[in-house]
Order: sequence, then structure tokens, then C-alpha cells
Amino acid sequence: MGAANVVGIAGSDEKCALVKDAYGFDDCINYKQADWKERLAAAMPQGINVYHDNVGGELLDTALDNLANYGRVVLCGLASQYHADERPVGPNPGTYIVKRAKVMGLVVYDFAQEQDAVTKKIGEWIAEKKLHYVEDRVEGLDQAPILFEKLMRGENIGKCVVAVAPETI
Repeated sequence: MGAANVVGIAGSDEKCALVKDAYGFDDCINYKQADWKERLAAAMPQGINVYHDNVGGELLDTALDNLANYGRVVLCGLASQYHADERPVGPNPGTYIVKRAKVMGLVVYDFAQEQDAVTKKIGEWIAEKKLHYVEDRVEGLDQAPILFEKLMRGENIGKCVVAVAPETI
């Protein structure tokens, strides 16, 4: 593994010079410049692996947009909210900070190699009545739009299933 590429974000050219010259960062982006988002993306072309955030708001959103797969984020401050009259819309990073929470994305593809074993075990649990499930099921593709509309209105109960062949379970 090679050396890390360390990029800072600051609010003035003077602060960026300090970050690079005194602290030894590889680069520093002045977020008060119009092209700062493009410059951040260019400075981290493979994505951000670790982001330490003291600000929240637009800086955090932009860093998250540039996060690499399996990237890590440390939330430490909320400078963007300290003098705000209203809390911004959306999840408040302050909750994660106060709770010292660890939040991790989950994508089913990360566990594809385990699918056969899990499917077998779940089938056993269903047969043994240890696992229960609810389906909102329709028969035939012609019914799919009706079920989809129901799902979009939040009216479904359980997993939506469109059966296109006779039920096999």
C-alpha cells in the first residue's frame, strides 16, 4: 500500500496555505471558491476513503458524494449549524456525534457468496415455523402496476411479490 493522499478543506487561501505548508497536506480546497466541489473531486479521483468532518452541511454532503466504496466518516463538529436560525432538513449529524453511533451502508451484493447457505437456512426456519413473513402478493404481470402503485402509496403490507408462475412454496 502506498502513502495516503491527504486533502484538507478550509475557508480561505491563507488557511489552505497553512494546511499545506505547515501541516504537510498534499492539497487543500478553499470551499469559498466557486469551483471547490469540482476541485475536491479532482483531488480525490478514486474517492475519499476517510473523511473527518467538523462542519456538517454542504461540506459533509459534498464529501459524502465523493466517498469511495467502504469509505469511513468521522463526525466531530457542526460548525455549519452553530449560528443557524433553523436546523437543516435531513438527518442531523449531531445525533450521530452525541450517540457516538457507527453507521454503515449495507448492499446485498456484498453477501452474494452467502446467498445459497442463507436461503437454505431461512427455508428451514420457515418450515419449522421459527420465521414468519407476510407477502402482499398478486398473480400475473398484468397486476404488477396495481401492486406497484399500492407500494408507492405505502398501502402494502409485507413484501410485494408479483407471481408469474404457479406458487412453488
